[in-house]
Amino acid sequence: MDGKSNTQKRQYYRLKYPNLARPSIHFKGNLYPVSEISEKGIRILIEGCCDLLYTGLDVIGTLNLHNDNQIHIEGTVSRIDDDEVILQLTRGPSFRDMLLEQRYIHNKYPTFFNK
Repeated sequence: MDGKSNTQKRQYYRLKYPNLARPSIHFKGNLYPVSEISEKGIRILIEGCCDLLYTGLDVIGTLNLHNDNQIHIEGTVSRIDDDEVILQLTRGPSFRDMLLEQRYIHNKYPTFFNK
């Protein structure tokens, strides 16, 4: 191994959350936990999501990050995996929002990134 195998090779950094630190998203009249975010995507945990959503559906909502940071999101359902919905965002968190969230997780859960 060259030591670079754990490096993300995506255009936008994905921030994964520990279970206790997950932010939430409000849309379709409900609040759902979020397991990952990036500037252009979000992974939402929704039990029974196949009954509510489908690939290609346009979605708007509010992402509730830490420190009372609320972000208006807009996007399209790009994929549904079991009880996870992946949105491709046209409007979402900024690079600054991502850095603030990463700092929050690093400070509150210092061992999470060392796995």
